[in-house]
Amino acid sequence: MVEVLKIQENLYLPLEYKKYNITATLSGMEKVNGKDAIKVTFKAPTGKTWIEYFDKDSGLKVKQQSTISLPQGSFTQVIEYKDYKDVNGVKYPFKLIQSMGPQKIEMDVESIKVNTGINDNLFKIK
Repeated sequence: MVEVLKIQENLYLPLEYKKYNITATLSGMEKVNGKDAIKVTFKAPTGKTWIEYFDKDSGLKVKQQSTISLPQGSFTQVIEYKDYKDVNGVKYPFKLIQSMGPQKIEMDVESIKVNTGINDNLFKIK
């Protein structure tokens, strides 16, 4: 499951899915927040599937839906991607809304810095 989660969080997965032996199937169109979105179903070699929705006009990912299995049972997890901003020529979502069951978490990104370098000392265990 961890490997699939790592793959799902790859920002470029829709462009690189074949690299991970994932299949992608165009599953139609649906409305996401009142706008047309292209629905794509991905399937990992493990059999795990999830759905990603891309805005028909911009091509940006607006939603991801997957099933999470926990000791308490299986739950549908939805992540909405909003407020895209340009950072060094690449658009990133600055607002993410994650919901699973009755829980809803909103995350606001303050800034994104790309390839600025990170001091190795930050990773030293004391």
